[in-house]
Amino acid sequence: MRREDVEKPSEWVLETAISALTVDLRPVRRLPSDLVLFTGAMLLFVASSILIALALGPKGFANLTEGQRWLYGGTVLGCGLLLSIAVAPQMIPGARRWVSLPYTVLVPIAAVALCAVMIYPESNSTQFVSRGIPCLRTVLLCAAAGGVTTYYLLRRGYIVTPRQTSVSSALFGAYIGIAVLALHCPIEDWLHVLVWHLGGTVLSALATWAYWKVRFAENRA
Repeated sequence: MRREDVEKPSEWVLETAISALTVDLRPVRRLPSDLVLFTGAMLLFVASSILIALALGPKGFANLTEGQRWLYGGTVLGCGLLLSIAVAPQMIPGARRWVSLPYTVLVPIAAVALCAVMIYPESNSTQFVSRGIPCLRTVLLCAAAGGVTTYYLLRRGYIVTPRQTSVSSALFGAYIGIAVLALHCPIEDWLHVLVWHLGGTVLSALATWAYWKVRFAENRA
């Protein structure tokens, strides 16, 4: 059959079909600009960190010298800024990804680890596990609460890559925990920071990645 032989639908049929398809459509609200999203994420990071640290008590920050405070605080804020820039575009389909996932994982870990070694040059293995578990728990709780909250805030847009977005959100929450411990934890030990503070960020990222890997495998089955 040739194209010329196909009967074209009447105007009434076309209008009826269009009306049926669009009757429940609502106008899409325009998303804020990248700068507004970055700023909002950074404000969430800073406000959450300060409020939780004040609730726990900023004992660790009080023990640092002024130079150490600037170094540690600047490093953590830099990590928060990097993660804010990584997380915010995840809600916009086709938006430019300013920071790739490997950099989102590796750069903050390297920065905090280097900072910890510079600030706390000595290590003490006394009660290493018993003193470390509360810090690990803090990071994991912040990763869970902050990650879930961030993920559902991002769903106000449209998430195209749920696994990458979930990992970025979990890291964002975990580094709120890192910021909290920078203010709260009084243990001056670089190995403690590497194992119990940064260990929580690695565990949260791996757990989130594994969850989505299993979920995708179940969907393919």
